[in-house]
Amino acid sequence: MREAFDVAVASRRATGVDEFGDDDWAAVDAHDSVAYVLSPPVSQATGLDVSRRALAVTAALLANGATAVKNESSGVACGRERWLALASEAAAAETADDLVGTLVRAWVVPVIHDGEVYYSCGMHLLGEADVELAPGSTAVPEPELLWEWVTTMEIASYYLLTEQPDHGVQNGEGFRIAQDATRWIMNRVECERFEDDDFFHNPYGYWRLTPAARDPRKGTRLKSRNPRTTLGTRRKG
Repeated sequence: MREAFDVAVASRRATGVDEFGDDDWAAVDAHDSVAYVLSPPVSQATGLDVSRRALAVTAALLANGATAVKNESSGVACGRERWLALASEAAAAETADDLVGTLVRAWVVPVIHDGEVYYSCGMHLLGEADVELAPGSTAVPEPELLWEWVTTMEIASYYLLTEQPDHGVQNGEGFRIAQDATRWIMNRVECERFEDDDFFHNPYGYWRLTPAARDPRKGTRLKSRNPRTTLGTRRKG
């Protein structure tokens, strides 16, 4: 069990916010039973609501005897106090934007590097595609450049959840986080990284970002999106 939690904690160690401390490790080592909590099916229309409710259940379990929690569908493990703080934030959220920010911090691994591309994991829990960034080079980037890439991916995730135009994002559209930042081309691709029955599989695919200076790999269009209705973060069909 410690190994499973160690992998989960390491997946977001770069963000430094999961606050998994000595008391949390002691709780993992001392556990004598495991409980699995299954959510209702997650769709594009219900993703935010189901994920908010799952966070509330997490807090309730921790307040009533559970000692550690790991999400099997994105590989996230926060410390006890971090889970409770995130649940409080979600419960107090007054706008969809506030709720989205909390849920992304709770359930999504913002960036993983597979040696060629960078990708997020867990956006399917919010009813959205993950983000994949393909810089076109496998060379180790300078820290400033890597930070720009990570920031681009995180902002793209929020954009997909809260600021998409009514017609949705179209293949070939440009994206940048600032006027003087790198311009990326967005293309939708299927999730082939994980098998369909893998908890990490995203049925909505990925939005792949490639530098505008070179030809992006053409993405595969997925089925038409359903309108999102939760908390008014809709998209008209």
